Amino acid sequence: MYSDHIEAALKTYANIFDVVVLGMPDPMWGERVVALVQMQPNTELDENDIIAFCSEILDGNEIPKTFCCVEHIPRISDGSPDYDWAKSIVLS
Repeated sequence: MYSDHIEAALKTYANIFDVVVLGMPDPMWGERVVALVQMQPNTELDENDIIAFCSEILDGNEIPKTFCCVEHIPRISDGSPDYDWAKSIVLS
């Protein structure tokens, strides 16, 4: 899984302001794709719409299986997402 490729694709969805994608352990598949999304102001997360959008631009195994809406996605000094923060959110 190339998270930067999936993140770039998801950022083209009009209602997503920022996103971080990571792989998390899955008992059946070994790993599942999870997306933490920061929506544009005054918009809501519509998983079904985002999944339909993703199915047009991503391979099936790249489409996140879980979406979590967050208020803000912190980034480290080089501009990369804070993956430690993201993992802590998904595991909580």
